[in-house]
Amino acid sequence: MYACCKICGGIVEQSVWLSVCGYLFHTECLECFHENSRKPCAGCGTNERDGCEHPLDMTYTAVCLRRASIDREDENHLVLWELFEEVLKLEAQWRRDIFLPELCVFLRAYYDEG
Repeated sequence: MYACCKICGGIVEQSVWLSVCGYLFHTECLECFHENSRKPCAGCGTNERDGCEHPLDMTYTAVCLRRASIDREDENHLVLWELFEEVLKLEAQWRRDIFLPELCVFLRAYYDEG
């Protein structure tokens, strides 16, 4: 199971932010949330809770996630690795489709022609 950002739902890689209420966030998602919202905590704010039950100066903590190394000899690890790579590719495609829809339409038309 992968750890996901509470805001965008994307897989969090290594350095992320952990809210006191227990959610993980990408740095850019957290910055975007606070640029557009007056709610003091993205975890509580995205759950539509009225207020935070924790001190504002201790809302987030920077954390570094560590994963076990992949054993190239273990068949299960290789299957998981391939699935992980596929998920990352799909996530990148999803982000492109959402954030760059005009480019996506242009590229699809270009490749369909040629």
